[in-house]
Amino acid sequence: MYRESFPSLKIVLVENELGWIPFVLEQWDYYFKRHGANREGLAIKKLPSEYFHKQIYTTFFNDAVGGHILSWWGADNCMWSNDFPHGNSTWPNSREVVARDLGDLPAGLRAKLVRENVARLYNIAVPSPV
Repeated sequence: MYRESFPSLKIVLVENELGWIPFVLEQWDYYFKRHGANREGLAIKKLPSEYFHKQIYTTFFNDAVGGHILSWWGADNCMWSNDFPHGNSTWPNSREVVARDLGDLPAGLRAKLVRENVARLYNIAVPSPV
């Protein structure tokens, strides 16, 4: 039985991109609304997507689909990475990948994805621009 025992727990999903997440959350919410509230032993009070947005972070580095849908489903818990030094890293072409996948997003939203969300999650001070 799930209990709301750890409201400050944060989970980070890494190296699995994020374009698939909005679809999965939509399905979880649909089935929760349809069956979950009446299921014995299920002790959650909110939609699964609400728990996800409150407690789960995800990374992505080469996901054009995920980058293009961020403005639709939310970007507060998403963090871009280049996956360096792994072989499938976007390095040394990371700037081009960011431009391709996130270039259409407003500058403030891009800043959240490439630095502010990770700084907030790990309580890292972001230095002022030079």
